[in-house]
Amino acid sequence: SFIHGKREYYKRECASLTKIMTCYVVLDLSRLWKINIRKTEVMVSPIASDIRGTCAHLETGDVLTIE
Repeated sequence: SFIHGKREYYKRECASLTKIMTCYVVLDLSRLWKINIRKTEVMVSPIASDIRGTCAHLETGDVLTIE
């Protein structure tokens, strides 16, 4: 795999790196396991919906596609 950089020397918040790496891992595993990210759905857990500092406004039980 190859990760392209753009302004990679700029300082960013740690949360930005976490989001980028989460996206990278999910896309890599979905390719490896042949998972259709447009059709595969995930349910938001109570732990995920309770995380503070996000503006996603996720609620327990919300169903989203991986995409």
